[in-house]
Amino acid sequence: MPTEGDGGLHCYKYSKSCLFGLTQKEEPILQEIQSVLGFGKVYFYISANVYRYRVTTKSENLKLAILFNGKLATIKKINQLKLWIDVLNADYVKLTFNPNPFYLL
Repeated sequence: MPTEGDGGLHCYKYSKSCLFGLTQKEEPILQEIQSVLGFGKVYFYISANVYRYRVTTKSENLKLAILFNGKLATIKKINQLKLWIDVLNADYVKLTFNPNPFYLL
């Protein structure tokens, strides 16, 4: 089933690093995501009065890339995932990018 949400798949080609982030006004849903996945951190940003869930390590972002691969719904997020996988592949086993098969129909 394709998924989509309010978050970002950020990659920085020059530093060869990736970041996954979700921002919400309420903390409990982000704590639940962290609990289910077993990784990432939840922070409170006082200046924006929001909570943020962040995944920054390469090994944890690789796990997310595997989970998201083939399951995103919009072209923007699919393209972000492609760049994300390209950056992760520079240091890890080769993960084959799989665009959403439902979108391509």
